[in-house]
Amino acid sequence: MSDTSTVPLFKLPPSVATQYPTTKAQPASGTVVLYAEKDWNSSKTLTLDTSDSIESYTYAFKGTTLQDSTRWVAFNLPTGVVLTLLEYFTAGIPGQPYNFASCGRTLDLIGNGQLQTVDLTVVGCGDCMSAFVWRNVDLNSGAFQMFEGANFAGNRNTFFLAEWPRATSLSLENWYIQNRASSAYYGALTNQLISLNAKSDFTGGAVSFAGWLSSRGQGADLSVYGLNDTIGAWKWDMRTPLTTSVAPFSPPVQFASDSSMSISSTITGTNASDAEITDVVTIDCQGQQSVTVSVTDTLHIGGSLSVTVGYKETAGVGVSTELSLSLTVSMAVDYTQEQSKALTATQTIDVSNQQTVAIPPRCNYTSELTMTFGRILPSSFSTMGTYYYDVPVPGSTPDSGMSLAYGRPVYAVQQTVTGRISGGIATNTYSNTTTTPIAPPTGS
Repeated sequence: MSDTSTVPLFKLPPSVATQYPTTKAQPASGTVVLYAEKDWNSSKTLTLDTSDSIESYTYAFKGTTLQDSTRWVAFNLPTGVVLTLLEYFTAGIPGQPYNFASCGRTLDLIGNGQLQTVDLTVVGCGDCMSAFVWRNVDLNSGAFQMFEGANFAGNRNTFFLAEWPRATSLSLENWYIQNRASSAYYGALTNQLISLNAKSDFTGGAVSFAGWLSSRGQGADLSVYGLNDTIGAWKWDMRTPLTTSVAPFSPPVQFASDSSMSISSTITGTNASDAEITDVVTIDCQGQQSVTVSVTDTLHIGGSLSVTVGYKETAGVGVSTELSLSLTVSMAVDYTQEQSKALTATQTIDVSNQQTVAIPPRCNYTSELTMTFGRILPSSFSTMGTYYYDVPVPGSTPDSGMSLAYGRPVYAVQQTVTGRISGGIATNTYSNTTTTPIAPPTGS
């Protein structure tokens, strides 16, 4: 497998040929500056500021001097922030600020925390932009691009897979790029598979690309497949591993006691004898405790957890017991669930605790056992998982043991699993016994 470490994730729009002046103040972080002329000293400019606009809402700059007049752009957006310039203002589809149907020509400005410039006239967007929308995007979950021209030229759209449902036919109806795409780039794919289709109902001619096909390059000329200017729909899916191995682990757990959270059990009785007796006071805590583990991972890792709580009674009535807790989170790949960036698993815990109390002779007695609770302080954890594929996906290495077991080449990829843990659990128990002497038997 060839080295993909130097392959750019995206084909960025061409920079302005005239370098941005070093003597001129650069755009502040989170801003995009539009220029009406091909001149960095143009008096006609408009600044779009993400701090003055709401994420995922579309804004028009209709009526300004830059409506349908922008030619150059200078911008500085944080990594992960994408501001898209639109030819037409539309209300858009609620919850889908990345769906540019009926928006005409568009241009994604992908932030990297540095100054970038774009010549809109080179990408077919000069003198036509009138609106914008910005949002935070997961750049690490795969993306691909379609271009109006051959060799990644002209107008283009970038599709960030984290924003689109998996294994679903996605129509390009009313998109500017519909039936105009001539080339595609997939340098940002990892173990995802992209399919492009000539018809919006996915019944036409199709072609598929994958991130692990580095031997074929990271881009494609659609005319080679007879699909130039025909693409009307697309879908994406994940390459399913042959198997996975994520070892159980025990993250550290810290508690914060809360004396206001407690349950009690009381027994009463009479010891009319002249000898000491014993009695047992018991608490059954059914489902009042829980531990929650949230796992975040782009490879759809499911989770399960088990919690064991033990109590070691300390000698003496009224003395707190010692708490012993062991928590194990086991991970497994689950490809049957809907695509999700986070999986949350909650386990409730039933705890029973009892103490034997000594009752002195000749008394009425009341014995109370109290169990106090505390919060598991939210904390982060990480562990490693290994995924085994039958193709050399990016970052993988041959695994001789698994290859022998499967009788064909198998490749392993290490993936970090991260998450958080929280919950509430009993932190200690204590008992207290009070007695009231009773009169000796008559005649004694």
